[in-house]
Amino acid sequence: MDMPFFREQDKSVIIDYKPVKPNKMLVISFDMPEDKAQFKHKTGEYLAYVFNNNSEGTLSDYLIKEGLSDSGVQSESSDDVSRNRGDFTFYIDLTDKGLEQKRRLFL
Repeated sequence: MDMPFFREQDKSVIIDYKPVKPNKMLVISFDMPEDKAQFKHKTGEYLAYVFNNNSEGTLSDYLIKEGLSDSGVQSESSDDVSRNRGDFTFYIDLTDKGLEQKRRLFL
């Protein structure tokens, strides 16, 4: 199918939810072409491995040291979500400071 999964006006949208019970999580998802044909390379899995690493100098290390997250980054890749599209998603459990500064984390 040649029709795009997301229209231009649907991209870069920030949605704030008011949860029923307290939840301080930032979720950032990126649309990408599906890469099932490249399954041997496991590109999405490799990127998730890199971003899920909490060692010195990583994004997780930075977020923890800045007091923005207690656990750093968890990420995952889905190679085929819909219409030949995949996605890559970051999940960050925020501290109170991180919640206050959430827009700074990705703007």
